[in-house]
Amino acid sequence: MIEKQIYIDTPDGKKIFCAVDQVEESPSKKAVVIAHGLTGNPMEHMHMIARNYFVERGYDVYRLAFYWDGEDTRKLDECTVKIHAQDLSQILNMVKEKHPQVFCVGHSYGGLTLLLTNPNISALSFWDSSYVPEWFEEEYSQLKGTNYCVLPWGSHHLINPAMIQEAKDLDEVACKELAQNITTPSQIIIAQKTNTTPYRKDLYKHIKVDKELVEIEGADHCFYLGNSLQTLLDTTHKWFERF
Repeated sequence: MIEKQIYIDTPDGKKIFCAVDQVEESPSKKAVVIAHGLTGNPMEHMHMIARNYFVERGYDVYRLAFYWDGEDTRKLDECTVKIHAQDLSQILNMVKEKHPQVFCVGHSYGGLTLLLTNPNISALSFWDSSYVPEWFEEEYSQLKGTNYCVLPWGSHHLINPAMIQEAKDLDEVACKELAQNITTPSQIIIAQKTNTTPYRKDLYKHIKVDKELVEIEGADHCFYLGNSLQTLLDTTHKWFERF
């Protein structure tokens, strides 16, 4: 494996951090782009194991960070999912210039980002994707004296008011329209232990192109439990190999 870390300049003067892991020095025929979830990062366990898995099977892997601890990189409190989608689109366009076949996975809010991006690539896989986001209704609190909000997910994460309003605007009607606009073959993978909202399977229902729905028994949202991560990767790989 050849490991690189690159920074891509954005049109609005920021930099996108992206970890690149190649099979060999020259680009492979196939590449996977991994989009992490809200408050996540490209160095999370599931994404690192996914990197190893796909490189071993001949795919170059790109793991971008929607925010990062680096000079001129975005910070979470500056972000919206629309900005995530713009950055993901820029990375995908770069990858498409180097690889004949490009695939993308989006975990959690990375799946919602992928929905907004709507890329024209070989295939997509939504990993326990957010759809009709509802976290803002109960899980955040206002930061006293500011317009910012705090998400208490293990540690406190600062969220700007634009992202809160954006989540409110992404209601069932708006998300259904986004799903119906998808033109790339799409796999929707659901973690059985988090399949508690009526919207998880609606993403599959609303997408109109070639699609697949898989529910992984015993899986939690980040696929930590049992052998669920291996099942996730095997299921995703099998789907990508169709194309």
